[in-house]
Amino acid sequence: MDDFIRPYQLFDRLRLIMGLRALATFLEENPAVPAPSFMQATVFADRDDCERARRAEVNRIAVLLGVTPDDDTANGGHYTATKSFGRVEYHMVHITDATKRAHQALMSYANNFDRLGTASADSSETGRAA
Repeated sequence: MDDFIRPYQLFDRLRLIMGLRALATFLEENPAVPAPSFMQATVFADRDDCERARRAEVNRIAVLLGVTPDDDTANGGHYTATKSFGRVEYHMVHITDATKRAHQALMSYANNFDRLGTASADSSETGRAA
């Protein structure tokens, strides 16, 4: 994976930083507006098709953040690097291919249920289990 930053990425980054500062200023100047008690900026390590490279990207970011990566992949979780800035966190995440496949398999059943968690009306007609 290359570390080359393209001009459009710099512009997007600048716009994000400006937006964060504008939000902070707005909340500070408008105490009547409710503010969240916690915020998390999540960035996904997905610039590369190679799982090993995505994990290496989390390791690289962990070094820059001065933190140790958290590996919960053995439990079906993610490989992450997180740094807290008070009530705000920067969270770099690598979701393994196996975890993505397990999620896709689970979600393949979603059409069998309605939003209330009960069996959908068509499940009995199609013979699918609810």
